[in-house]
Amino acid sequence: MNSRNGTEQKQRLSLTLLLAAVYLILYSTLLSRTTAERSAAVLRPFALLVSAIWEKREIFRSLLLNILLFEPFGAALACSLSHEISIGKRVFIAATVGLAFSLMVEYGQYRFSLGNAETDDVICNTLGAGIGALALCVNHIWQASNIRKVNRAPNREHDKGEYDVGKTV
Repeated sequence: MNSRNGTEQKQRLSLTLLLAAVYLILYSTLLSRTTAERSAAVLRPFALLVSAIWEKREIFRSLLLNILLFEPFGAALACSLSHEISIGKRVFIAATVGLAFSLMVEYGQYRFSLGNAETDDVICNTLGAGIGALALCVNHIWQASNIRKVNRAPNREHDKGEYDVGKTV
């Protein structure tokens, strides 16, 4: 398998995982909910976090779940983008698209009375998408360092301890 075909397969898999993440997010935030008697918009940033610190520890679980919900989305989106785009730009794009998608979800919850639309959810969801994309960045750095180690292995032909940069063992 050549590297271009392998890259295309990885991007297709990433797109499939991205669609699965989108469905999971939509299902858990909009599609599985019934209409509430009352919905609200909490537009004060970090209101839940302040409440969690001073009042209820259970809110931390909710914030953490919002972060975890968007991590696969961010990782799959960053991985599905062209590899010609730098990793930093892919992380930025994933976080920005995560922000936009989260805003759409929160608007849907408010508009159709499916729950409270909260800025903290948007912040945590965006953070989750960014963390998921950053995980991709760490993975690329780790893989690149392993490739350099393999390429710098001692030359066994001469056994002099010299390194051949272009050869693999």
